[in-house]
Amino acid sequence: MFTGTSSARRQSGKTACTEDWAASGRLIAAVAHELKNPIQALGNALFLLEKCLRGDALPNRYLKAAQEELGRMKEITASILSPYRESPPRRAVNIPAVLDSILEFYDHKIKFKRIQICRRYSSVSPVEASAGEIRQVFTNLVINALEAVPTGGKVVVHAFSSRDWSSPERDGIRVVIGDNGPGIRPEHRRRLFEPFFTTKTGRGTGLGLWVSQVFMERLGSRVRLRTSARPHRAGTCFSVFLPFDRRTPIQAR
Repeated sequence: MFTGTSSARRQSGKTACTEDWAASGRLIAAVAHELKNPIQALGNALFLLEKCLRGDALPNRYLKAAQEELGRMKEITASILSPYRESPPRRAVNIPAVLDSILEFYDHKIKFKRIQICRRYSSVSPVEASAGEIRQVFTNLVINALEAVPTGGKVVVHAFSSRDWSSPERDGIRVVIGDNGPGIRPEHRRRLFEPFFTTKTGRGTGLGLWVSQVFMERLGSRVRLRTSARPHRAGTCFSVFLPFDRRTPIQAR
């Protein structure tokens, strides 16, 4: 009996160790993935700065953008590598300004694919949130939309005052990012927010939406999806509700 118990304990220890390594691997992969977009943005900003220095005496705009992206990299890394911390520091975040900044950074991609960007911003108040996390959520959603649409496609970015669909007493801001791409097939929809699941063959690691969902759950909210793959009515729409209150975050699934 004693031997059997020891064996069970050793097996339990091995299982726990394996789970710990798997969790560590996911954290490392998440960090690597989430740093890709800011690093790309930094590269773009520094490239523009280099060109600006050749003939323009006012490179401050691009330099500031590079510094902001670097700060976001640090905040994201700290957030992911500190999973037991309740939440990163919060401050007032101007949502339309964040959306405009992201679209500006990917202006080269927008112009290359001749994508029509339709911005609809109602008068909205700032929300108390982690600026780095909010920016990363919208960066992930914007990039997905830009990659999904065909050349000459359309992406809608809409921000407006709203209420939480699950708790109508909660006021806040809703951001909707939609595209007229091919839509997401039914067999993929349930797995879309799983870590490491991706529909981008040969591209992506399947962590962007998962990380976005984790960040939103800290605010007591979630990323919601509506999509259709039907011919002539295809498209995808992601909706994010940002509450004004600071309710206890939803427990991670």
